[in-house]
Amino acid sequence: MTVSAAWKRLPQRIPAPLVDAAVVALAAFEMSLNFAEDTRLDLVLAVVAVAALAVRRRFPLAVFLFTLPATLTQEILVPAIAAL
Repeated sequence: MTVSAAWKRLPQRIPAPLVDAAVVALAAFEMSLNFAEDTRLDLVLAVVAVAALAVRRRFPLAVFLFTLPATLTQEILVPAIAAL
């Protein structure tokens, strides 16, 4: 089997659940980097924003609305950008 034939047998697209898991992991990583002296409310808003990304394909408007408070109160951008 040649190299080009092996490449043609690979899936053409990355599965959606894998992409969603990567987006949630990236948002959680960014959230963990930005916590120096935040309050409990900031932590709750960030966790809700990251958790909402898991259902972003099914409820896009709700996910965007859940990510807005965290984006406005902190310096995390990945959840809001991913929700759009």
